[in-house]
Amino acid sequence: MAGPQRWSSHESLARLLGAAFPSDQRWEVGQALQVSSSAHPTALGLLGFEGSDGWNPQWLSPQDAWRGPGRIRDDATPYTTRAALLAPGRAARPLARGVPLLEVEAVSRLHAESFARSTAEFLFRSARLAGGAVPYQVMPPQGELAERNLLIVRPLLASWSMVRWAQTHPELQSAARSNLRLQLKRWRRSRGPRLWLEHDRERPLGALAFVVLAIDALPGDEPELRAEAKRLLATLHASQALSGALASQVAPAGPARVASDRNQNFYPPEAMLCLARRFAERHQQVDGAAFRRAFQFYSAWFWRHPDPAFVPWFVQACTVMAESGDPRYADGALRCQDWHLDNLQPFEQVEPPDMRGGLVARAHRSLYGRTTWASSCGVHMEGLVAALRLAQQLHQPERRERYRRALMESLRFLMQMQYAEASELYWLPPAGAARLSGGIRSTPLTGAVQVDNNAHVLCAMISMLATLSPDDFHCP
Repeated sequence: MAGPQRWSSHESLARLLGAAFPSDQRWEVGQALQVSSSAHPTALGLLGFEGSDGWNPQWLSPQDAWRGPGRIRDDATPYTTRAALLAPGRAARPLARGVPLLEVEAVSRLHAESFARSTAEFLFRSARLAGGAVPYQVMPPQGELAERNLLIVRPLLASWSMVRWAQTHPELQSAARSNLRLQLKRWRRSRGPRLWLEHDRERPLGALAFVVLAIDALPGDEPELRAEAKRLLATLHASQALSGALASQVAPAGPARVASDRNQNFYPPEAMLCLARRFAERHQQVDGAAFRRAFQFYSAWFWRHPDPAFVPWFVQACTVMAESGDPRYADGALRCQDWHLDNLQPFEQVEPPDMRGGLVARAHRSLYGRTTWASSCGVHMEGLVAALRLAQQLHQPERRERYRRALMESLRFLMQMQYAEASELYWLPPAGAARLSGGIRSTPLTGAVQVDNNAHVLCAMISMLATLSPDDFHCP
């Protein structure tokens, strides 16, 4: 098969910039598509697709081809798009799945700070556009709001991330508080002394944990919200069995009912992080005792049922306890984190290159599929930052360096997944570009933004920027 047509010079392609192409016209691979933007006139040179069977020239229409990053693909095998993005006065930029490929060597502290800001701006802007409460999903191309397969733990995690970001951005504190109140009002349910959050008969324990963490992080005196947190905590404690195990789902009444399901890898360790922070920051002995019972149960349970999803929350919780003066939790946390990296290699050389830094989980493909979710990578980074702090505290430089390198690789991957520069949003109408800017796509193969993508990443970036020095932002 002949190779794809390549442009001999920038000028030869630039001559096509002024052409007015009908929207229904079909383009042969190798032709240029003009994308209208008054601020960023852009030409896109499609050079072909490369899959396992070599070059695959095709006929495409602009609507079919450029609905978003990742849409040019086969259902079974993701393709690397061989394309170049050209703009007046700029050199051609190679594209990977519709966006420029970011090299890990280009990541710096300044880039990381900008990434964190735009990640937070997306959440606060989305909340403002939705009437004050951060929406569950923002969908391309118009930026429509959606609630497909809604899990309330995700917007409540976002509420905690927004409160944390607002701690150092006072101008956003009112918006963060308003969002939290609206989320609590929408999902709040009670019976007698118990209070919980519920949607579609799901009462996740993690939802309680994130609301309590968000209320605890609010500045100033909030007597009404503090009273709600007290009732939520009482429900959390009632969800713990005598063995130390925590129920994934809250029981409206009666004793805790601990079911053996995969949610044990999510909601109980999230609750453990809440208990640990309450003990470390507020010296609540009852929370410390509940954590110790849970640790005794889950530190053994994990090795009988190892799962990558459990690790980041467990590591964060154990790190908080170890940093509060109890070093016995450090070894368990670091062993889990090492297992996690042994099974999900973010610095493994992968093809196509835009996947580098994602969680390559060949041993756990049934759990994660053939590619990673941004939310999975974000929470993975949260655990890595905590483990790095522990390794640093214990003077273990080799471990620290391994965690640091993994963080840089995963940071590159997530930066690649963000709707960032205006010139990279060429395929969106202006309203959609404004709404999606700063959002992090769920996977490399999809364009939708789900709230927990940005929430996990924002939590990770807050901890990462507080922990790493400017010199740490390099790879290798």
